Amino acid sequence: MSKHINDPGLYRRLSEPLDSMELATKKGQDFYDEVCKLREKYHIPELVLSFGINVKDQDGKETMVVQVGQRGSARADRLILELVRGTRFGEALLTMIDELTLAAFK
Repeated sequence: MSKHINDPGLYRRLSEPLDSMELATKKGQDFYDEVCKLREKYHIPELVLSFGINVKDQDGKETMVVQVGQRGSARADRLILELVRGTRFGEALLTMIDELTLAAFK
């Protein structure tokens, strides 16, 4: 297991907000580009990625820039399902989808 999985000090440092939306957007895009290069290097056909970067907005208030990306398409829906399965949000979402599906066929 990676040593970076449970590193409170690293998380604290990474949680410090960046000074501008432009910088957060640039860093996010650069990160996404690097991940896409790693996808090819490590032969990963399907990729679903979501991340957030803390940033100070124009008023100096802390907020988060959230970026989501997907590469590949054959099984991305399964990856997304696995990502949410087992979380409270995911279970609520799956329940809602089941209820909507059942209602549609009544």
